[in-house]
Amino acid sequence: MLLVLLVICVLGTVLFSLPAVQTRLAQMATDRINSDFGTDINIERLRISLISWDTALEEIYIEDYKGDTLAYIERLNTSILSLRDVSSGQLEFGDIEIEGLYLNMKTYKDGPDTNLGIL
Repeated sequence: MLLVLLVICVLGTVLFSLPAVQTRLAQMATDRINSDFGTDINIERLRISLISWDTALEEIYIEDYKGDTLAYIERLNTSILSLRDVSSGQLEFGDIEIEGLYLNMKTYKDGPDTNLGIL
């Protein structure tokens, strides 16, 4: 039984490592986030290891409410801590490591808060 579970995890990890699958997962994730929160976020690639539950997101672009770049992240690494929470829509992550962060936080003249605060 344990061997079958291990084989399923390895095959799942191989499947998730395919560029076409990663791109589709990233599109599904951003479509959901943008729909739920009225944002404009794009994630180019999403990688998940079903063995360690390590997760990597690549080329994350976040636009502010005025259409300007709020943030760009080349790579974000973390791990999923609770699968039960993920299945219920609650996300709990481990340590987060960010590479290549560009943050363009500002307050517009007519804005009530910073563009990050409004997001």
